[in-house]
Amino acid sequence: MRHEDGREVDLHTMTPTEDGGGDQHLFPPQPPFHYDAPTPGVINLTQVTCVDAATPLRAHVGYEPRPEDHADVAALVSLFRLPLPPGY
Repeated sequence: MRHEDGREVDLHTMTPTEDGGGDQHLFPPQPPFHYDAPTPGVINLTQVTCVDAATPLRAHVGYEPRPEDHADVAALVSLFRLPLPPGY
């Protein structure tokens, strides 16, 4: 989803799994991407349910990154002090 001012949100539909997470089904021959169970987080002082910070980094591996992928990964690595994933 993209707002006319440039803000954007990617929506990923998932099938719930027994561990409390979910599988995002990708285009064959790629296997599903597994999300672990949600964890608590905070956005603008509001408690939310979300994935941990390492999960979006895992989601950015295994394909040729676009410029916006590099920007997303750089922001996650900087904000959460995580190691840069392979390919970045």
